[in-house]
Amino acid sequence: MPVTSTIKQTLQTSIDWLEFTIFQLSYEDVIERILQLKIEDFADLSKGKFGYNAQTKWGNGNLFVLFNQVDDEPCINHMGVHVILSGTGCRAYESQKSLYTLINVLVALENQAKLSRIDLAIDDFKDELIKFSRIRKAALRSEFTSRWNKWDELNSRSTGDGKLLGQTMYFGSQTSDIFCRIYDKALEQKRKVKDKDKEIPEKWTRLEIVYRKERAKMLALHMIECSNVGLVIRRTLQQYIRFVQRPKNSKDSNKSRWKTAKWWERLLENVEPLKLTVKRQDKTVDEMIKWLDKQIGPTLATVVTALDGEINWLYKLISNGNTVIQGLKTSTNRLFSSINKREKRNKESIRGTRMVRCYNLLAEIGKEDRFTAKEIEFLANKGVRACIIELTQGVSWVNLHELELKHACQHANMLYHFKHKADFKNKDEAIKEAWHFGEYLHSTKLNDETALVLDVSSMVIDDDTIENIRTFRSVIKEFGYKRTGLQFRTESLLTSFDNCDYDNLWAINYYACNAGIDGVGTWRFTNDWHGLNVKMSYDFLGYYTEILGNQGIQLDLSNTYTVRPGDTLWLVAYQHGISVEELLKINGLTYDSSLRVGQKLQVA
Repeated sequence: MPVTSTIKQTLQTSIDWLEFTIFQLSYEDVIERILQLKIEDFADLSKGKFGYNAQTKWGNGNLFVLFNQVDDEPCINHMGVHVILSGTGCRAYESQKSLYTLINVLVALENQAKLSRIDLAIDDFKDELIKFSRIRKAALRSEFTSRWNKWDELNSRSTGDGKLLGQTMYFGSQTSDIFCRIYDKALEQKRKVKDKDKEIPEKWTRLEIVYRKERAKMLALHMIECSNVGLVIRRTLQQYIRFVQRPKNSKDSNKSRWKTAKWWERLLENVEPLKLTVKRQDKTVDEMIKWLDKQIGPTLATVVTALDGEINWLYKLISNGNTVIQGLKTSTNRLFSSINKREKRNKESIRGTRMVRCYNLLAEIGKEDRFTAKEIEFLANKGVRACIIELTQGVSWVNLHELELKHACQHANMLYHFKHKADFKNKDEAIKEAWHFGEYLHSTKLNDETALVLDVSSMVIDDDTIENIRTFRSVIKEFGYKRTGLQFRTESLLTSFDNCDYDNLWAINYYACNAGIDGVGTWRFTNDWHGLNVKMSYDFLGYYTEILGNQGIQLDLSNTYTVRPGDTLWLVAYQHGISVEELLKINGLTYDSSLRVGQKLQVA
């Protein structure tokens, strides 16, 4: 049954809570570099909370930054800096910044950031689909199935006249990492709002899903690739709960065979067509234009000039909601000059000869991954040609499963290479880490095919970091190892890699494989390949894979292309020498369209 336009207008989604901790940075750096807010807009409070002895608030006090002080001076310790954005705080923050960009930054920081909680919400302003009384009735009649093994109901009443003040239902334990909360929002607002002139909907039910700890981390990783909050909630609800329709004149007690309730089916099946968007605080057009002109106008002008007036990238940027980290503007001219040269070279090579790029798949086995020989064999059967094994980190950690993983790769006829995760902050530390890595490599009996990778993905790449990277490389060369690659995150790049002395650059960028940076031959495009929590990269130049004699996956040169695992709209367009806009137009697709393995696309 189709959802009407009226229903579309009554549902709205939002990120309603965000809470995280940042380590190894001062609270001033967290405010200015992570939140990208002005520290003068914050007001200190008289005392801290949650074990922190100091805190400061932003605006009306719905965004809090908690930290520790020693002798009234801020300090950096093991507790880090804790940030809390309440529902109102999220709305206020999004009126100036992007929550999606903030979540991307938190994921990019990896171990330097710890997500504590993310709440997602759907508001039904007319009780069309999400209706509190209907859900309560179904729960009381046990007309639902759920992975959650309990549900609770909480009613609040006035002590004077017994008037109902609030109604809330909880599915799942409130102490667990994920649970669902449904409540009468209209009743709550009537009790809270003091402004009698403010219009409150008579019918208003809110459904919230609370993600904590590891669930919050997994959600953030998913939201990097899927920014549709409505779709994320839909998938979560499908996983955890289903409201059903009791069959008439039947003694069948197996609820797994009961039909899904029509109202619940409508909500889940039609959540994408509803186009539920992240709720933002209302702003006038004049205010938005003024903000754009002040904040990003100069940067946009620089980019357009560097690309000779080309603005197709801007349409894609708007569609994806992808924003540029503010720190990148210190090297805008240098970076976009490189982008311009690379794009011209790519267009000439692809359009002039009508050749397409080949690629091999490259998997990573990190410190936290628990791969077995069976899983490596599965990757090989899926066409993965090589694995990068994280061997060491800093000056203390070593991979005790290195020999087992190496033999598994050999048995699966896959190449294997080794990676060091860098922690160094200066040249002396870089030398110590290089010696730690090099000495341990002696026991691995490397051959000439094996490449070594330095992983600096947790670092901001500035001129000082480049010097430390070169120092590390020089020590490795003294050990006799020549084949080296460098892995980094594109959003952390503040300078160029000129004279960095590494054979291959390996970029981590989940939005586009072509990072627009000279020397990049390998791109990590996902951290959840085939839903297996596997980090996967395209090795376009074959630095880690071509020695097998495999020329890469050769794409069909005809007018029709069959979608393969890992394909994206950008990749298909890029490898066939057309723009994403052309690909979308000739196939009747939009930027929101998802590709299916086996799907046929017209590419000319």
